[in-house]
Amino acid sequence: MYTIHKYNTIILNSKNLSGSIPPEIGQLSYLKELDLSANNISETIPSELGKLTNLETLYLNHCKLTGTIPSDLGNLSNLKSLDLSHCNLIGIIPPDLGNLSNLASLKLSHNNLSGTIPSELGKLSKLETLYLNNNNLTGPIQTELKNLSKINSMNVCDNHTEKKKKIKISDILLHPIFIIAIIVIDIILICYSVHKRKKSKDGKKSLLDFIVMFIIIVLSIYSVLVIVYILLMLLAFSSYHGD
Repeated sequence: MYTIHKYNTIILNSKNLSGSIPPEIGQLSYLKELDLSANNISETIPSELGKLTNLETLYLNHCKLTGTIPSDLGNLSNLKSLDLSHCNLIGIIPPDLGNLSNLASLKLSHNNLSGTIPSELGKLSKLETLYLNNNNLTGPIQTELKNLSKINSMNVCDNHTEKKKKIKISDILLHPIFIIAIIVIDIILICYSVHKRKKSKDGKKSLLDFIVMFIIIVLSIYSVLVIVYILLMLLAFSSYHGD
């Protein structure tokens, strides 16, 4: 005779359920699928869910859940799909979720989660779907997320995150401050060279003079190329708006 402890599937989505999730649910050790989505379930997610080590899918999305995401969910080593989206969850994304080595889908969008995206999520090598959009997440998007080689759908929009931007040499060479500094240095060196030539009586040039002249030539070529580049960009811009 089967008891509730032997059930491996509970699907009660869109049943207009209310109240809270009882902590006793952690006793259903055989449970593989739990779907309570699209209900009026409120209060917090019980940490006892972390005891359901056979659980493969956990759907609590589109409920009225509050509080934080329990770090105990990181114990669900067999979990393949976790959906806690469209709730009222707050706090950080627990780094412990990076322990879910079998996870293929993680949806935490449309909550009030804050803090940074934990770099531990980069360990989820089987992850295919990652939705963290519409939260209050801040800071850079961790470079570790590039390790998610199987990812085919990812959304982190509508947060306060920013991508870590690699500094390119071209960004430095074309930066206005750098260009102005080069032009100023070039002018100073030219003035120095002219002044030195006027003071020199024998016309002989030292090694320092040759070095200065070489630097002047290089900087002058750079300045000319930058001016040509700017003129071409202005020409292209005017042509685009003239069409």
